Amino acid sequence: MKNLVAALPQVADQFLGKVKVNILNPIIALLFAVALLTFFWGVFKYIMHADDETERQVGGRAMVYGLIGIFVIVSVFGIVNFIIAFIQGF
Repeated sequence: MKNLVAALPQVADQFLGKVKVNILNPIIALLFAVALLTFFWGVFKYIMHADDETERQVGGRAMVYGLIGIFVIVSVFGIVNFIIAFIQGF
């Protein structure tokens, strides 16, 4: 029984590492790619429709939403890594 209790922290560390690598990192990478594409789509619309005020506003909003998305995703990535490092430190 003592060996099982002693092995629990190591098993939990391995499990958290696998969850991070196989689930969280791909999801964060996908969301980051979507936010980056949204930003570049906004840049494209802003430049291509320079003469149309409403389309420029749409492009500007897409750029802002893309930047907000990038900021949120990078923040979540940092917070998740901090929590995992904190838990694995025990």
